[in-house]
Amino acid sequence: MLYEESDSWSTKREILSLFAQDYTKPQLITMVPGLSKWRIDEVRKHAALVGPGKPLDVPNVHRMKLDPVKVDHFIDFVSSPNYLQDVAYGTRTIKLTNGEAFEIPNVECAASQQKSLSGLDNIATEGSSAFQTLHDVAAQLSKAELLNSKNYLKTDYKIHIASESRCGDHCCIHALSSSETEFKTKCKHKHDDECDQCQMLKTTLQEIDDASKSTADQVIHDITTAVDKIKAWKSHILRTVHQETAKTVVLGDLKLTQIMLVIDWAMKFIPSCYRETQADWYGKKGRPWHVAAVISKNSENGELEVQTYVHVFNQCTQNWFAVVLIVENVLEEVRRSNPNIKEAFIWPDNAGCYHAAQLILSIPAISKRVGINVRRYDFSDPQSGKDICDRRIAVMKSHMRSYLNEGNDINSASDMKRALDSYGSVKSCRVAAVDVDVSKQVMTDHKWKGIQSLNNFEFLSTGIRVWKAVGKG
Repeated sequence: MLYEESDSWSTKREILSLFAQDYTKPQLITMVPGLSKWRIDEVRKHAALVGPGKPLDVPNVHRMKLDPVKVDHFIDFVSSPNYLQDVAYGTRTIKLTNGEAFEIPNVECAASQQKSLSGLDNIATEGSSAFQTLHDVAAQLSKAELLNSKNYLKTDYKIHIASESRCGDHCCIHALSSSETEFKTKCKHKHDDECDQCQMLKTTLQEIDDASKSTADQVIHDITTAVDKIKAWKSHILRTVHQETAKTVVLGDLKLTQIMLVIDWAMKFIPSCYRETQADWYGKKGRPWHVAAVISKNSENGELEVQTYVHVFNQCTQNWFAVVLIVENVLEEVRRSNPNIKEAFIWPDNAGCYHAAQLILSIPAISKRVGINVRRYDFSDPQSGKDICDRRIAVMKSHMRSYLNEGNDINSASDMKRALDSYGSVKSCRVAAVDVDVSKQVMTDHKWKGIQSLNNFEFLSTGIRVWKAVGKG
């Protein structure tokens, strides 16, 4: 009998479903040895839902196995306190458009700027804190206007900024032109338009200033300081957006023979051991490391690609001479790997080591020695514009933490290089443990009056052309 030869219950169930409806349970139990009432019910259920004699359609289930090391790396990255911040108390409820409500921990996903312990933009943080100061001392005024003005600076104001605008608060030419003739550009249009949001900010600040004249001296000082910080924040946003145009224009017109070099010092790496004693934990000295992101165009598909060059030091003074050696070394490596590169555009942070006269005056000599002509040297506004370096640094820090958690120590520059090169290294990243040879430093001092106010430099055969703001003057 075919039923008795079958090994699986699913096959037996299909066979019995052909005639299970034609007999009673006692008859079926007599006919088929070992058949229970529960199995008769299952057979009849199969005949009713699937069909007599038809096989049950079982969907295929695919399971994927992940490498535990990669899973730990991903969890460590997404749960890093640099990207996620909660508080240990309270919850809040958020509602969707369909009326469904969710309860989440307080502060997480909050629609406002969160203050972390380090690495924040000073101007933006002080400007945001200034709004809270005005909230505290201006109870007699509408707090809604202050809140709307704060949200406007954080969102729509960046979109409204334009090279030419009939609104004076949005016009880059009007806002960034200096009183000096050399750094001034006249607008070809009138400023006869007003922005409601900008006017509301001015009116609110003026009302608070007027109200403060009848209050105590301490309150007057708090309000004056807060108003100045808010105005500085607004100016910082405008300068940041405008300076970004220099990078945007270069990347939009980047040729196969050109590169953009974004450079920045990372925060010093604190040496760590897999199992660290208390004596080793105290009194550590950080290891300096510098990141240079080289952006070029792929010759095959025309897309932009990034190659990162990292220099790690056991000890190094982060001054202009160290930057000169790093920039020259990076350009040499780029020329060696791609001889077709002829021109470079450098986009540094606005730190003092990058804004030194000695460094800027050394660039033409670097171009001549390396064979890559540095055409422009444009600064981002302080504490902004180096996002690509920050992203690469975050990935490399996570890679080193994974290496450390697997039982390794990272105490020296060579250990950092070994960690970054482990497991096939970080994608598109080259690391070198180096030292600065100060004996090669020839230029020790140079004065360039007013260089701190200059943010854009173009290197010509006849000299250096400078601007305080991109294209203004």
